[in-house]
Amino acid sequence: MMKQPLPVPSSQRERDVLEWISRVGVVDSERLVHRFFLRDGEDVADAAPRAEAALKRLVSKGYLHVRQFHVDGARPGAPSSSRHRAEHHLIRTYGLTPLASSSLHLPLLPPLREKFLQHHLKLLTALTVVETQQAAKGGRLMDFKLEGQLIQEDFQGKRFTAKTRHAMPCFPDARLTLRHADGSSECVFLEYVSSKYTDEDIRGKADAWRGQSTLWAVPNPSTAARVQQLTGEPALLV
Repeated sequence: MMKQPLPVPSSQRERDVLEWISRVGVVDSERLVHRFFLRDGEDVADAAPRAEAALKRLVSKGYLHVRQFHVDGARPGAPSSSRHRAEHHLIRTYGLTPLASSSLHLPLLPPLREKFLQHHLKLLTALTVVETQQAAKGGRLMDFKLEGQLIQEDFQGKRFTAKTRHAMPCFPDARLTLRHADGSSECVFLEYVSSKYTDEDIRGKADAWRGQSTLWAVPNPSTAARVQQLTGEPALLV
């Protein structure tokens, strides 16, 4: 039995939340609080219950699914004393349901495997940093597409074979369209380079994207130094 299509949510904020989640695939609840529910001068702790109630409604109505993941390190903002230091903590994430995708004509990115979650969340942080920096310079992040959507679009209508896999392009973590203060637009690749990337990994991506403007985001100064040495480009610390 086919499920009835979901109606378009009446709230503009609900529509904005669903559209943004459809573009990033999976997102943690804290990021949604900051982006959509935090009022000027308000503390995150005050906004969180209101956000949780709104997201819970979207889950119960069938627009979102919720999953919990363990991620490495202490929760952001936790005290740094050894008593509070943690090897991992639990986070709640949200994603668009297939029914919401088909009902609202929103993209549905491929499922994210747990081992890639931390990389994905770091990428979203880098995306926010770029967006903030552009706004501070009088520009704007006009558009972005993550790797999953780029792959979907590239392979749309193509037959996937072992030969196709071998010829697959080197996609960035995200492709951004930036509008600068002078009105010009620029296509920029964004790649989050974790400390697990080898020199060969970094060099291979830099070679594949030669001539293409690329922003490299990194987790620490030592990785930033490696990126600078191998690509000749400064890295964004996130």
